[in-house]
Amino acid sequence: ATPPSGVAAFFGAFAPPTAATVRARAPAAAPLPRTCCRNVPRFTAMSRVDDVRWTALAFYDDIAFGMAPGQELDLEATICGEVRLNRSVIAFGQASTDPGYACHPLPGRYGFESYLSVPIFGPDGTIFGTVCALDPDPRELSQAILDAIQAHATWLGTQLPALVR
Repeated sequence: ATPPSGVAAFFGAFAPPTAATVRARAPAAAPLPRTCCRNVPRFTAMSRVDDVRWTALAFYDDIAFGMAPGQELDLEATICGEVRLNRSVIAFGQASTDPGYACHPLPGRYGFESYLSVPIFGPDGTIFGTVCALDPDPRELSQAILDAIQAHATWLGTQLPALVR
């Protein structure tokens, strides 16, 4: 299967599924190319999120964020945990001025200003994980960027049966 129309242009090529683990089979969650959308966050990740942890499956890191494939974080140390709990998108372009996130500890702890996270739902409606993106600089998160990442997360959800065997 291929990503929905337009999403491939935003996200670029995907790594083929080649190994026996989800981490090894996960497509790369690459960001929007600079030529397409200059305000896209420069770190984008596909993660697995369960009751207690966030696991990096695939990512694109243009800011030297320091994430390693398979790296785990306590779910409480992520905003993706809030996405999992609320089953909805979280997005802000500048944490330091956002009423809901100016006093939130995580943007300061990890050094980001802009952030978005979209849940990846499995075929049965459960949340598998997230596609998240962040940047140390403020970014205008346009509706086009949000729509593209949401379409990518939806597409990834349709691919889960092949990724999680």
